[in-house]
Amino acid sequence: MPILPSTFKTIFPFTNKHFSTVYRTLFTNPKVNFVRKRIETPDGDFLDLDFSTKSSKNVALLIHGLEGSSNSSYIRSTTNYLNANNIDVIVLNLRGCSGESNKFFKAYHSGETEDLNFVINHIKTSYTYAAISLVGFSMGGNIVLKYSGEKENNMPKIINRS
Repeated sequence: MPILPSTFKTIFPFTNKHFSTVYRTLFTNPKVNFVRKRIETPDGDFLDLDFSTKSSKNVALLIHGLEGSSNSSYIRSTTNYLNANNIDVIVLNLRGCSGESNKFFKAYHSGETEDLNFVINHIKTSYTYAAISLVGFSMGGNIVLKYSGEKENNMPKIINRS
């Protein structure tokens, strides 16, 4: 496939790569009214899920990056965008990231996919969504990628593959 020249031109101040990196964090503060639901994990601990719904048949499961949460501006901005396009959002706050310490010392990390699998199964059995789209940011993206590789041959049918 040939590489085609682009006619896209960045406008000031976004021509500065550093400004572009910090803009959303410093200059936007999107508001979202999340409803928190706590679910108990098989090991007796808990995960906090934050919901922002529009009565859609489709849901996006958002997984934040390192030290993020549903309060991160990129999560709130994405939630607003998806809700505006009639997609429900569930944010998985990884262990210790919801503003409350977990009961046990089991930290999240980029290779930990058990909690994601548990949450997907929880959504499948507790809600009536037709499809779940997985959206990960930074480390959350790595978790989604690793989960996808682990489930290559037995990915739940409810997971959106497009």
